[in-house]
Amino acid sequence: MSLRVSERVPTATLRYLEGEAQRSVCSDSLLAGRRVVMFSCVGAFGPAGADALMLSYDTHRDALSALGVESIVCVLVNDPWVVEAWRQHLSLGDELHLLSDAHCEHHHAVGLHFDGSSQALGWRAKPYSMLIDDGTVRVLNVAEPGAEHECAADTLIQQIRALR
Repeated sequence: MSLRVSERVPTATLRYLEGEAQRSVCSDSLLAGRRVVMFSCVGAFGPAGADALMLSYDTHRDALSALGVESIVCVLVNDPWVVEAWRQHLSLGDELHLLSDAHCEHHHAVGLHFDGSSQALGWRAKPYSMLIDDGTVRVLNVAEPGAEHECAADTLIQQIRALR
């Protein structure tokens, strides 16, 4: 079953690179007491829609911050080295937090995954975006692969403004 608005985001361990060292972070520590945007796409270096989705959040960082968003987190079903290579490929700074869910454990826990085995992808994340307040989902958008634009930053910004 998929995560829904007003539910708490399940605890998960996510990974990232710090230099050459792999580090882990608990999702609870990212979300507790904070307003966070979390999103995902099928994977790094995927279809052009994935790049556009990521870049939409980079472009709209200031607008999200003005709406009280303290952190923007992208969780990808790729290993931390691929995630970091994609960050560099897109020339992203450290303002966006790109995290690895290499075995799709987080995405299984939130029910936002699909089996891409028929295309040699294995388990992958559905494109989604959400606004999370202190660990609880306030806004949730889920799209089919290829329709990442439905989860873009401008859509989420309009939804956050409507909450006010």
